[in-house]
Amino acid sequence: MTEQISRRIISYLKKKGIIIHDEDVYLYGCDAIIYTIVSTIGLLTIGFLCHRAIHGCVFIAIFYLNQSIGGGFHANSHWKCFSVMSIAMLISFGMMEITEMHPCLSYIAIPSLFVLFLIPLVLHPNLQHLQSKSEAIIRKSRIATAFQAATLIILSLLKIVTPFIALSVSITLSAISRIIGYHLYR
Repeated sequence: MTEQISRRIISYLKKKGIIIHDEDVYLYGCDAIIYTIVSTIGLLTIGFLCHRAIHGCVFIAIFYLNQSIGGGFHANSHWKCFSVMSIAMLISFGMMEITEMHPCLSYIAIPSLFVLFLIPLVLHPNLQHLQSKSEAIIRKSRIATAFQAATLIILSLLKIVTPFIALSVSITLSAISRIIGYHLYR
């Protein structure tokens, strides 16, 4: 569906003379933008329907941040990607419901932060062209991980429980994605 919409948009822009060459690059970018918008709306809707809008927003922000900077598991279709993201988000909501698990979340998040720091970049085979920029990407990934760690510490010290739990679970699921991608793509 997103590819058909992208083709129409690119065709229109080509007719207007806005796109002159490298149509495939524009098609890929347009498809990625449309898919990201549609999937984000879908994930936000799931969060809203589950009465977890704030948790959903935290999950989406953290997962997108870690995935876009440092990579991880990538599904081979938009539908599979959305399905995996939806299931992961629902798992995170389930983990947040188990109040006995809340004290354990910091113990889960800390090793997850180490995973994100020690495996700062997992390039999908389709993104190997970024290998030449890996040092800069690794630096950004580690800065993002440090920012998440600092935020987790601040939330913990201030005893702001709900965002702390959402952040802990999101970091953990991001680390799992990174580990799976590392083993699949190396």
